[in-house]
Order: sequence, then structure tokens, then C-alpha cells
Amino acid sequence: MQDTLEELRELRTHLKTTVDELLSLRNRLAEYDSEFIGRLQLLEVDINRYGYLDGSEKERFRERIVYDCDSFKRRIGDVIEGLTATVARHTEELAAFDLKFENCPAGCPEDLRHNLAVLSDVYRQHINVMDGMRKIYLRYVANLEGKLKTV
Repeated sequence: MQDTLEELRELRTHLKTTVDELLSLRNRLAEYDSEFIGRLQLLEVDINRYGYLDGSEKERFRERIVYDCDSFKRRIGDVIEGLTATVARHTEELAAFDLKFENCPAGCPEDLRHNLAVLSDVYRQHINVMDGMRKIYLRYVANLEGKLKTV
């Protein structure tokens, strides 16, 4: 029994650390999102400017827009790839935690049980937010592909 409680306390410490790491990642994702929105707006301005050009200048401008869009899509793709791996890894880790938590002994202190439940919920919410951001970034890529069709 004592070993199990010690294991649950260690699990709580691990969960706190993981939740803090995920919060840091969410903050980084917010920075990426601001960067991506800014770049999307700049590309929109360039695409609008492209419509008013003609001749060789228009072709050079088009090549630059295509290059910018492609490099931007790769940048977003790298973030999506990282998010996909992170969500998968943490989803598996949370499932393993939930299994341990379900087997929490009857003598488990109520405050420990409550802390583990709260940390589990926060962990799950972080995973859901990251998966939501991944879906938003996929929309950004689709938006870029749509914009490229207008050039």
C-alpha cells in the first residue's frame, strides 16, 4: 500500500511537470499563431499587389509569392508534424496515467486523489487545445493553397 501511494505521489509530481511543459508549449503555439497570421496578411497584400502588375515584373513577383507560400507551408507543416507527434505521445501517456489512477487504492488520501483528478483534466485540456491548434494550422495551409490558385 505504501509503495502504491509513493508511486502515486511521484506520478503527481510528474503530472505537474508535464502540465507546466504543455503550458509552455501552448504559449509557444500562441507566438507561432501570431507569426502565421502576420505572414498570411503580408501574403494577402502581395497577392493583391500582384493583380495590378503586368509584364516581366508581374512574373518575378509571382515567383516570389509562390516561393514565399511554399516556404511558409513548409514552416507550418513542420509545426503540424511536431504537434501531431506531441498529441499522440501525450495522449498515450495520459491513457497510461488514467489506468494507474483508476487503480488508485481505496486508502488513497482524498487530497491526492483530487490533485490527480485535476491534473488529469488540465492535461487532457492541454492536449485538446494542441489538437485544435493543429487543425487550425491545417486550415492555414489550405488557405495558402487556395491563395496560390489565384496567382
